[in-house]
Amino acid sequence: MKQHFVLIHGAWHGAWCWDGVIKELEKAGHTAEAPTLPGHSPKDDRSKVTFDTYVDKIESVLKRQPAPVVLVGHSSAGFLLQAWCWSDTPARASCFRLPHPKRRTRSRS
Repeated sequence: MKQHFVLIHGAWHGAWCWDGVIKELEKAGHTAEAPTLPGHSPKDDRSKVTFDTYVDKIESVLKRQPAPVVLVGHSSAGFLLQAWCWSDTPARASCFRLPHPKRRTRSRS
């Protein structure tokens, strides 16, 4: 079954970080898009960007989708997806989070 994926990047990234994933998804017969969040383009004014600005961007991308999508968040975007899931927007997506990996700890010997 063909799916449409919306891929949300984490901190210090942009849509470009999903380029390889998009190619693989398209090879598998799916479609995908990866919006760049506010403040992550070189000319953006980051001084006005808040957590809610990010969530609003995700919401605007999802509202324009004609059908349900698979929503994927990388790193800190996992927190954004959690916030979006609590919004009043009707659920039109499956929400998968890939938050920060657990830090390795050194064994004490």
